Amino acid sequence: MNLFKKTTDMEKLTGERDSLQAQAQEVQGKISQVSNALNMAKVEYMVEGTASIKKKVDKYESAIQGFQKELEGLNKKLQAVGEELAKLNSEKRKQELNEMAERDVEGFERIYRAKKLEKFRNDTLYYALQKQGIGNSSAGRPRELYNDAGVTGGNHFDPKNPEHAPYSELWDSKKNEATSRVDAELEELIKKINEFIGQ
Repeated sequence: MNLFKKTTDMEKLTGERDSLQAQAQEVQGKISQVSNALNMAKVEYMVEGTASIKKKVDKYESAIQGFQKELEGLNKKLQAVGEELAKLNSEKRKQELNEMAERDVEGFERIYRAKKLEKFRNDTLYYALQKQGIGNSSAGRPRELYNDAGVTGGNHFDPKNPEHAPYSELWDSKKNEATSRVDAELEELIKKINEFIGQ
């Protein structure tokens, strides 16, 4: 049951409760009025003791019993409506608290994700990057091609040496392929990280 439905049901029950309370007050007023009339009739019967007055006393007593029975029925209905209202209020409050908690946990989850990512960066990613040789100036060079081409000294292909041209062209092609592949993978990874931290 959604909050709107609960609110509508509460409004309906509140209206029913108010109506029942008004009816109960009206019946209570009738009981009070008839009780006053009964007391007067009893005094009258005590003085005169006639059958007609006794009939009036009996009529008032019977009327009071009928009103009390009616009032009892109204009070039972009021109790049932009150219990339904209390149940709806409890459910509504529970749902309101749950919605508050959901909003609060959004902020917690955002921070928690950021902290877990930061921990991964510090504890795992940093060492993984070091292991890949990111701090080594010679890492990432075509050492096997250099060796096969007989490159020494400056560790680069000589553009003036025609024998180096096939090596240089092959290396540039492979390097461009790797660069494009890594850039695409990194873009996808960054997208997933942004989704993970809610960016």
